[in-house]
Amino acid sequence: MSAQRRTDARGVFPPLVQGAIIYCDLEREKMGVLWSSIAIPDIHPVFWEPVAPIPNLLGIPIAAYRVGTRTKRRHLLWNERATSLMRDPQFGTAPDHWREEIGSVLVARKDGKPLLVQHLECLYEHISRIVTILMGGSRPYSMYHWRSFESTWNEFKSERADKEDWKNVRTPYEV
Repeated sequence: MSAQRRTDARGVFPPLVQGAIIYCDLEREKMGVLWSSIAIPDIHPVFWEPVAPIPNLLGIPIAAYRVGTRTKRRHLLWNERATSLMRDPQFGTAPDHWREEIGSVLVARKDGKPLLVQHLECLYEHISRIVTILMGGSRPYSMYHWRSFESTWNEFKSERADKEDWKNVRTPYEV
């Protein structure tokens, strides 16, 4: 994994990998953002989870781990973006355990490369386009190729050219 090694006077800590948190509705209300970057030890359980199907087909092996958000207002545990990552490429649906009361989710690349929030934002858009086509009855097989995602990336990035956090951001294939 391409992670940085940390040490202190007591010894060596596990390397850190850049991942992200996708906030559920409850925490999004509190935080005011959809997602944020986070440094994750490379021994975190997220790396034991299976890869998300569509991102994996695109060559971006992402795993997701529920962080255990709790509330009595269960409807606020909805997390549309995390559900989207877990959709099946053939039918566009997510497994039952990724549909309701998900809470906030920690995501990381299983190959240890950095996962930027910009990558997630564009993946969500690309998967949304795929699902729209699937729901229309067509099979968007060409969209499961990295070149198709890169096209979405270039379009997405040019639309956000005036945003500081999108300047000089590399694709998920360049990190």
